[in-house]
This record gives sequence, structure tokens and C-alpha cells, in this order.
Amino acid sequence: MISLAMPTYNGERFLREQLDSIYNQTIVPDEVIVVDDCSTDGTISILEEYKKKYGLKYWVNEKNLGYNKNFEKAISLCTGDYIALSDQDDVWFPQKIEESYNRIIEYPSDEPSLVSSHSIAVDENLTPLPIVASDIQGGDWRLNLTRYYSQGCTLMMNRALLKYILPFPDEMIYDAYIGLTASLIGNRLYIPKNLMFYRFHGANSYASEVSKSPFFIFTRLCELHAYVPFWYKKDDQYRFLLFMKNKLKGKISPERELVMDKVIRIFEVGKIRRMFLFLSLKGPSTYQKIKISIALILKTLFFIEDKY
Repeated sequence: MISLAMPTYNGERFLREQLDSIYNQTIVPDEVIVVDDCSTDGTISILEEYKKKYGLKYWVNEKNLGYNKNFEKAISLCTGDYIALSDQDDVWFPQKIEESYNRIIEYPSDEPSLVSSHSIAVDENLTPLPIVASDIQGGDWRLNLTRYYSQGCTLMMNRALLKYILPFPDEMIYDAYIGLTASLIGNRLYIPKNLMFYRFHGANSYASEVSKSPFFIFTRLCELHAYVPFWYKKDDQYRFLLFMKNKLKGKISPERELVMDKVIRIFEVGKIRRMFLFLSLKGPSTYQKIKISIALILKTLFFIEDKY
């Protein structure tokens, strides 16, 4: 049985398009669970419409929980063996659930497992944008330790992972937390393929962080930190790893704990040592290793200071 968890909040503008893409999948989820976070627009009437038409199940919070906790509640209400996560404003390609499901069932259902895919960044009208919404990278669990490739709306997990991730901590964004948990105690799978449109618009949380400048790409390339881990010495990934090391203490295998400690160490040393430590890691691709090396060499040559 496949469940789908979706949080909503004032999503009437794009919600129908996303729900239609879900109900037109080559494998339609057995249940669609929606938790609304006190919308004040027409979101509820749309959910009621799809409840009558398709059997969608929805709950409305008595008070606003915020994005992380609303996703947690939606996931906790799912009853399926496999749970896909969805935002309210994207568009999925018809084979998204089928391809994710076919990958995740490669592992026993009693082993915590998580699969993710990639997305194409688009504007409000689904016109592709010249920005990177999710790097096209393959890899294994080691890659997730160097930078969390866990875009929430691409994820599918099995029920065995739930006992390790619920409830969500306040210290981390939900998708980074789920991805790192799977990487440290279970199976972390990747589909190196775009399976959805990720929509940028003024009302979504990610788009609000994206520059509207026509020179956006040039600016981001100059900063580089948006594209490569370890550009800054201690970033969110470092903080996340320290938190996960403490939270999962005693549950991580010695092999993975050694790799995690090595990645933590990478964040704590100087630029050149950081580069050589990263190059010695197994998991990241040759392309990514070259990208990291160039960034750190440039940073050293131009005396760019680490930020904290």
C-alpha cells in the first residue's frame, strides 16, 4: 500500500494542478493524506472536492503548526507501507511514484529505506528556469553526508524508517533530517532523473530565498557556496551532522560512524586539508570532487575567509 502525505496552506492557486498530477500517476497512491495548516483561501473547498471525487482524506489544524510539524502530522496519519511526500504547488511527471516505488522495493521492507529523485525548476507557468533546484547527482549514503540531497517533495520512504524519524526535531528542516537518518541507519537510494516540476513562485518558502536579479546565475556562481559543500567552513550540514551524531548515538554502525566523523572533521580543518580529506572520501563522484577542489583552491588563492 502506498500513501502520500501533503501539507497545505493557502494553496488554492496551484493545488488542483498538483492533485491532478498525483491522481494521474501510472501508479496512483492508495491514500492521499492532506493536513491543512489553517488556510484562509479556498484550499479547503478544493480538498473537499477531491475527497468526493477520489476519496482524498484531509484534516484541518486547530492552530497553525508551521511547515515542519505539519509535514510530520501528515506523515504520521499515513497507513501505507510506503509513503511519498508532496508539496502543494508542483507538478509530478506520470511515472514519479512508479519509479520511486520500483527502486525502494529493492530492499527488504523491514530495513529503513529512502529514495529521492530530481526536479526541474520552473516558474509559475511551468517555464523552466536557469537555476538548479536539485543537483543531478547519483551516489550512495556517503554523498548524503557531504551535502543533503533530499529535496522533500521527491522523497519516498518505507514504514520501517518512521520509527526513527518521528517526531521531527525543531533543530533541523524535515527533508535534511529524514535524508541523514536514512543515510546513517538504513538504505539511501537515488534516481538520477527528473521526475517532477518544482515550481518557484512568490508564496512558496524556497522561492522567497531566491534572488530575482537577472544576474542571479552569475551571482550564485561567484558565491559558489550554493553549489558546493564545504565552501564555507561550518554550514548547516556541519550543524546537522553534529545533531544527528548525538540523536542516533548507539544506532549507527561503526563503518558509517567513521565516515560521519571524517566528514565532520572536514568542516573543522583548513581549506587545503579540507580538500584532500574530501578527495579521499568514497561516494562523491569525480565531477563533484573536481568542483569542490576548484572552489577551495579559488577560496585559498583569493584569501576568502570562512564564514560561520
